[in-house]
Amino acid sequence: MSISMISTVLSYVFTVVIYLFIFSVIKLIYMDIKRTRLGDAEAPPGVYLRSMGKKTIDKYHLERRYPLLVEPNVIGRGKKATIRIDDSFLSLAHCQIWYEDGEWRLEDLGSKNGTYVNDILVDEEVLLDSGDIISVCDLEFQFINK
Repeated sequence: MSISMISTVLSYVFTVVIYLFIFSVIKLIYMDIKRTRLGDAEAPPGVYLRSMGKKTIDKYHLERRYPLLVEPNVIGRGKKATIRIDDSFLSLAHCQIWYEDGEWRLEDLGSKNGTYVNDILVDEEVLLDSGDIISVCDLEFQFINK
């Protein structure tokens, strides 16, 4: 192998390394901007889920309030869930709540144990009213929209 050929190969390798570095910097900037935007997607402070049942709250280490985002809020035990609860009966992505067209909506995401609103099994998208009780497994939340 001649020196000019080695030099050419090294210049290509160096160029690829530079492009990978630039790509990773751009990706980090994008992720930072995306995380900042999620903070802007938070609903007004009066919209949240209130945990119910002291024994259940203590057993699962639940927060008293879960502020809701305008974007889908997934309740589940998976790492990507917005409201993450460590309960083996809860699906990874059990149900979701979101804001659309001036209304708060809830739908079950195909969970095995189902989602209930005011003791009625959710089998399609439902509209939420302030005070509705959302039940997932043995967990209960009250939807608050002041």
